[in-house]
Amino acid sequence: MKKFAVIALAMGLSPLVAAEQYVQVQIGQASTDSVADFCDYLDAVTSGTPGVSTKCDDKDTTYRISYGYMIDDMFAVEGGYQDLGTAEAKASAGPDSVRFMTDTKGYDVTGVARWKLNDEFTLVGRLGVMYWEQDFDYKSNSTSLYSDDDSGTSFLYGIGAEYMMLSFSYEIIDQVGDNKLEGFDIGDDVGRFSLGAKFTF
Repeated sequence: MKKFAVIALAMGLSPLVAAEQYVQVQIGQASTDSVADFCDYLDAVTSGTPGVSTKCDDKDTTYRISYGYMIDDMFAVEGGYQDLGTAEAKASAGPDSVRFMTDTKGYDVTGVARWKLNDEFTLVGRLGVMYWEQDFDYKSNSTSLYSDDDSGTSFLYGIGAEYMMLSFSYEIIDQVGDNKLEGFDIGDDVGRFSLGAKFTF
């Protein structure tokens, strides 16, 4: 009886064991719209002021590490961790400056659809949610005027392609951040373009 139970359990688990699983590592560039918008705001309020310069660094290196489980030949579920990097807007006049900076990272769960065009090339669509944590800081010179951390859950969607083990993707994380700074809405989209490699087992 015990032998029969073990065989039945093994037969029940065999589809899960046989299913394709993979680990994916990606690196690329993230663009934070809220910081880009704040740069436009700084440009507007300092326009025409002698000796004032603005600097926008709304892009930074990003990486994502994920685990995927193929439900069938077309659909998969992924869970991942991603760091969206640091973005900064700055205005300065001589030794004086104001600076706004964000740093974002978080975890995601996504559904993935793959359309295989041939044995080597596959189109990819991705839809899911990301739980993000964001630190932000607004400084005048070295004095912090307003700093806080924020967290929330946002929709994530993207498209991409895979060529053999290589992957290419562009994703948008919708409305990251939920605070206001002097009437300016910090929350906005973060776009992420990345290249990576997928290792199946």
